Amino acid sequence: LLLDEPWSALDAGRRAEVARAVDRVRAAFGLPMVLVTHDFDDVLRHARTLALLDGGVVQAAGPIEALTARTDLPLLAHRADAGVALAASVEGPGGDGLTALRVGAARFLVAAGGLPAGGAARLFVRAGDVAVAVGETAGLSVRNLLPAQITAIAPQEPHEAMLSLDIGGAVLLARLSRSAVDDLGLAPGRQVTALVKAVAATLHAPAA
Repeated sequence: LLLDEPWSALDAGRRAEVARAVDRVRAAFGLPMVLVTHDFDDVLRHARTLALLDGGVVQAAGPIEALTARTDLPLLAHRADAGVALAASVEGPGGDGLTALRVGAARFLVAAGGLPAGGAARLFVRAGDVAVAVGETAGLSVRNLLPAQITAIAPQEPHEAMLSLDIGGAVLLARLSRSAVDDLGLAPGRQVTALVKAVAATLHAPAA
């Protein structure tokens, strides 16, 4: 099936209804589907493989988790909502209404639910929602304090930088001001703490 912006003209209720119908058809018949969309939420919900087109030319193609972690793709990395999709497994309740996920070696707490323990999930974390600390992190409201190593720093215009952070088998992106990078002495190889609020990450069931 070729689905070209199939619900772009629908209101929110109908959009969700049609999207669920598409999911049921795919699950029931195993049909290959190509979804053409400008809405990244559609990609996160429905796709396993992403192809980025610019002027009719494929700029990159591959698993969503791999492409969203790249900082050399302007169509993704330069978006205001740029972030990384992470393959996760659901550990179960994390206390206080939170859900605990395992992403590589990291344990994430998210303000979401509805997925059974042991099930798969796709976690999306916006680069703009990730902060970095190089010292004491006590007394914070942030639920996710993740040991990380900076693997790369990519400049972005006009006064920003995108950090790639290895959190133990998975990569987070953090969008910081260049002045913050300079003031904290951040550089590839440095050990830091990545801070992500539980309410900032979004949880999706992975595409079937």
